[in-house]
Amino acid sequence: MTSASQFPNLLEHNSEHLGKFRYAEPAEIEGRNRGYDLIFYDNDEHPVTSVITNGLRFHEMPSLLPEELVCTLNTGQEGFSHYIVGIIADLILRNQRGIEYDSILVNDTPLITETKIHGVLGYPSPFFGDEFDLLRNSDGKPVLQLITLLPITRQEAEFADENSPDELWEIWAENRTDLLDINRGSAV
Repeated sequence: MTSASQFPNLLEHNSEHLGKFRYAEPAEIEGRNRGYDLIFYDNDEHPVTSVITNGLRFHEMPSLLPEELVCTLNTGQEGFSHYIVGIIADLILRNQRGIEYDSILVNDTPLITETKIHGVLGYPSPFFGDEFDLLRNSDGKPVLQLITLLPITRQEAEFADENSPDELWEIWAENRTDLLDINRGSAV
């Protein structure tokens, strides 16, 4: 059983990488307990807001490590981050199966109407450095995996599935794709 004492420095870790804590939406909402809180962080260095789950790690399910999910978008688009993290966290809890890096989750229709975003790619954070992705205990052992959800278009999902998420990342880098903008077009 996973306990809070296994993650004594999680809040400090999140603040160090994601920015200043803004708001916590409790797990108990609309008359039900969804099984996780959603925490909002604002980054003063860059105009971005991150939404991260707080509580997925306490659910027993197959995954390499206990995990939490995070989505970072431009400030002003945090409602979309909230929605994306919430639907993927709900999917994980419903299926009782965590996701790993390079997981591609895609929908037939846009996840967010009036955008080209059809899914997400679970990936190490391209925004906050390698130290963000794993929370380590005092012995240096990884105890929690933080999986960044990158919104992707249908074409990008198909490309990553046929080739690899790393090859998609190379195309994003070559095209200087703004992964922080939910309204962006496809890079492939």
